[in-house]
Amino acid sequence: LLQDPRYSTNKGRVEHKNELEGEIAKRISGYSVGELLEILVPKRIPIAPMYRVSGLLKDPHAISRGILGTVRWGDKELRVALNPIRVNGARYSAKGDPPRLGEHTVEVLRGLLGLSDREIEDLRREGVIA
Repeated sequence: LLQDPRYSTNKGRVEHKNELEGEIAKRISGYSVGELLEILVPKRIPIAPMYRVSGLLKDPHAISRGILGTVRWGDKELRVALNPIRVNGARYSAKGDPPRLGEHTVEVLRGLLGLSDREIEDLRREGVIA
């Protein structure tokens, strides 16, 4: 791949993105994620696993970076991935609990969309909103 002129510039890689992704997929298909990390990270080749939430909550890098935390949601406490971005060492954090399903429905329909109480009630009766 390094010798293929189609991939020698970023423009070429973008133009031939599908072919390049296919070539890379063929070449890495026999490796586990762990093996690829062991090979590519020391070479400073950008790589990161894609996780479901359950995998992220166990990821050693996520744990070491302190991006996992808990939030309250009603009467429950949930483990979540926090915002990993820091500005001057400070992390942005949520200002409150995540909303419950439908918690702001009326506020949005009335305030942002300008619907009347009657229109909102019609939507509720028709099962469009809870």
